[in-house]
Amino acid sequence: MMNEIIHSDQVSINKQNCGGKAEGLFFLKDHHFQVPDFFLITSETISQFINNLQLIQVSVDQFYESNHFSIDKLWAVRSSGNVEDGKVFSYAGLFQTITNTNGRELASSIKKVIDSYLAVKNLNYGEKKEIAFSIIIQEMINPDYSGVIFTKNPLVKQDNSIIINIIPGLGENLVSGKEEALTGTCRHRKINWSKPELTYSGEIYSVKLTAVSKVGNEIIKENNALFKKLINGAKKLSKLKGYPLDIEFAIANNQIYWLQVRPITNNLNNKRIWIYDNSNIGENYPGLTLPLSISFVKQTYLLAYKAMARYLGMSKLSLSNKEQLFANMVGDIKGALYYNITAWQQLLYQLPFGKKTSGHIAKILGMDDAEFEIPEGKPSSIAYFKLLVKIFWAFITMGSHRKRYMESCESALDDFSKVNLQSKNHVELIVMYKKLESSLSANWLAPVLNGFYAMILFALLKKFILKSNIHDKYPNFVNDILYSQGDIISVQIVREFQKITVELQQNQEIKNLILKNEAAEIYARLEIEFPSFYSIINNYIIRFGERCEEGELKMEIVNYKEDPLRFIKLLKTMANASNQSSGSQIMIDYKAVINQQYQYHPFKRFLLLKLIKVTLNRIRDRENFRFTRTRIFAMIRIIFRSIDEVLLKNYQIAIKGDSLYLNLDEILDTKLVPEYQAIIETRKNEYKGFELELRANRYQLTGDSLIPVQTGFSKSNNGTIKGIGCCSGTVANKVKIITPESIAQNDFADCILVAKYFEPGWINLFSQALGVISEKGNLLSHTAILCREMGIPSIVGAKGITSMLKNGDFIRMNGATGEINTEYHGE
Repeated sequence: MMNEIIHSDQVSINKQNCGGKAEGLFFLKDHHFQVPDFFLITSETISQFINNLQLIQVSVDQFYESNHFSIDKLWAVRSSGNVEDGKVFSYAGLFQTITNTNGRELASSIKKVIDSYLAVKNLNYGEKKEIAFSIIIQEMINPDYSGVIFTKNPLVKQDNSIIINIIPGLGENLVSGKEEALTGTCRHRKINWSKPELTYSGEIYSVKLTAVSKVGNEIIKENNALFKKLINGAKKLSKLKGYPLDIEFAIANNQIYWLQVRPITNNLNNKRIWIYDNSNIGENYPGLTLPLSISFVKQTYLLAYKAMARYLGMSKLSLSNKEQLFANMVGDIKGALYYNITAWQQLLYQLPFGKKTSGHIAKILGMDDAEFEIPEGKPSSIAYFKLLVKIFWAFITMGSHRKRYMESCESALDDFSKVNLQSKNHVELIVMYKKLESSLSANWLAPVLNGFYAMILFALLKKFILKSNIHDKYPNFVNDILYSQGDIISVQIVREFQKITVELQQNQEIKNLILKNEAAEIYARLEIEFPSFYSIINNYIIRFGERCEEGELKMEIVNYKEDPLRFIKLLKTMANASNQSSGSQIMIDYKAVINQQYQYHPFKRFLLLKLIKVTLNRIRDRENFRFTRTRIFAMIRIIFRSIDEVLLKNYQIAIKGDSLYLNLDEILDTKLVPEYQAIIETRKNEYKGFELELRANRYQLTGDSLIPVQTGFSKSNNGTIKGIGCCSGTVANKVKIITPESIAQNDFADCILVAKYFEPGWINLFSQALGVISEKGNLLSHTAILCREMGIPSIVGAKGITSMLKNGDFIRMNGATGEINTEYHGE
């Protein structure tokens, strides 16, 4: 049999038929750029492999035998589809690449790449076209540095600067978005480096993957002579191709290796650019989110924010022109929810003060700044004035809006509790959902307006304080005045949970029962043997049971009301846990400070105290509205669960929960029922691929091209990580890294808890934490508010911290300044 894995020098077929990556490698090689040696598996051979998987191992054996390679030689196995790396569609991240695979693993790696190809064939992505597919087997080099160079700024239309991103070690962590890169911008032959004083991390491979870190200035010094060659090479390639390029490179032993070359996949003159960021939304929708949840969330944002715009007086024509913005305020990337920050910016720009608020919204939401194209069609002066008057009037009458919203929600919840869903069919449940959607969306104005006012007022308050003498004496003044807002439901939930755990720990009989038995037996015996404690638990579940430990807004989650045994399992983790420890918190009497600073300026004193009061009220309501939203979403979830039961009973889906893979429009369209199983199977295959994906915090979407975008980094050269201090207090102790998988543990007492985000339902953590550090979030996020109210020293927005620390590391954190000392060893 012929050797089916062909060396690049022996490829006789048209190289343009080998796929985007292979064509790029041939182009580099033909123009004498240094490329790691590579081999090709053609699309014809792959077709044979698909028909007979055993041929893969046969070809690999023949490949090694004919080339006399060591079995330990390492390879990168890469896809090369005809739809990849094109000018319009990049299919970035959808095909699989496997690196550092040896001879024993090569056949398995080839099969995994073929599987990713088969999954992509079923996706409705980009243009609907036949996908021809080859596989590249490329020699692995062990680089000292890896990076990407753009011959034109991919994010800014008019900017022709060359952009360099570089990290230590392998490039996979860079292109996947796992690690932040040192970024340089080359204009007029001079490179300006962003944040060279910070430390940048990556991985190198010898026997296994090993972490490596370098200070930016050290990276620049070691590669300074190569950067000129890199830039000149990139310019030459761009000139040869005739368009801007996105080029991957590696540096090993002071040599540049050119790994991939592809067009910057955007037509900036004709395509809209969207920036998607999940720095804030991940708190409510962590990890993968299924299609029903995603489409429901998109519909909710569309209805709620269009209702606000309509109330504020935006014309029908203007609403129609901005339909795409309202419909895309949130979106999904590889199965995860992201804010479309561009849509938010362009919508805010239409409102009074929009020029400033649209520019600051990313920072307010705890994200890096994002440039955006100024939208056309700014309102006329008269329309602008009417908007301003309406916004002011809505602010004055906020109390009535709040009352109407809460009454409509309570009425809907009360009516819903009286309905027998088991007697309803698919059509009746759809009617019920649409009736709820109509009544609730009409009254969703209060939380949307309140969120807008909270954002504006908080920004004004920070600006006022920064320009005053107060900031010099009390640099954390804005954070500290956010203490003790009172009447916040999230705090009540944690406090009530703490009471339950205290009683549990003090009653040895209850404790033994919970520790030694399974949840179902515990729940049954508590009702008989400890009716008082059983009643306390049940009351808690009745009042707060919609909140649960993971993704409480998702349709796929089961909360404590739906399954009380989940709460019993949570109590098992708390049976041996300790109550919260407190750090040395810095508390101030903000009224006394203001009275002292503005002793002779009564009008300024009055304005500042009034601003603080209304800001605190809006922030309090914002947090309470969140829990009301959780209750409403739980009600909607039950309707969809009932539809799922009907579909399963009628054999219209295969297993329980399959309908979660349908979109909202699909589950509400009974004409599509015969197609449900085929749709679900396609989506399940799609999500299998998503489970393996590393997702960046930010992406740029242009047309159908999706590329990860480098965002900010937190670590400085002296071992200090900087975030946003949100609750004063200085504490030092060991780190516990929190993930959705680790929250069931019970050994969090006296630890500083560190996570990418903290979900509202992780109440067992907040009741034990010595300190809290979140990679995401802002001063108005749920984590910040809850920690302030409970007096837990806390920091949010500490970007990249979960990749810098590990369990057991000893650190010192200052909740006032936002500083985290990772090299602290005690005093």
